[in-house]
Amino acid sequence: MTIRKLALPVLLVTFFVLLLTLNAHPHPPNPFSPPPHRPFFAPIVVKGRVLGWRDTPVKGATVVLKCGWEFIGKAYTGWDGNFRLDVNDFKFRKYNPVSDCKVIVKEPFNAADASLELEGRFGGAFLCSTGDIFVHHSHDHHHHHP
Repeated sequence: MTIRKLALPVLLVTFFVLLLTLNAHPHPPNPFSPPPHRPFFAPIVVKGRVLGWRDTPVKGATVVLKCGWEFIGKAYTGWDGNFRLDVNDFKFRKYNPVSDCKVIVKEPFNAADASLELEGRFGGAFLCSTGDIFVHHSHDHHHHHP
C-alpha cells in the first residue's frame, strides 16, 4: 500500500521538475536557418594549385578570393604550387561561393582566374576547390631553353 501512496507525490515532483527544465533551457535555434535579420556566416576553405610553363608548380604566387566586387581572402602558393585560403566568416547570405566567387592569381601573373566547386563539408567549414589553375608569364624566361 505504501508504494501507491508514494506514486502521486513522485509523479507531481517529476512533472514539476520537467516544467522547470523546459522553461530554463529553451531549444537553441537551428544554426542553418538563422533569423532573417542575422547574417549567416560560416568558415570556408578554398584549395587549389597553380601551374606554370610545362605544368611546373608555381611557388610564392599570390592568390586572392574575389566575390562580386569584394576581395575576401588572400593566400600564397607553396613549393608544390598548392594553396589553401581560409575565410573564417564567409557571408553566405551575400554570396554563393560557386556562382559569385573566383580565385584570381594576382602575382606574378595578374591574369588567370578559376571558379570554385563545392567539395563538401569538413567539421563546420565548407570546402571548395579550384583544381589546377594554369598560368603563363607574359615575359616567360623558360621558353628560350629547349
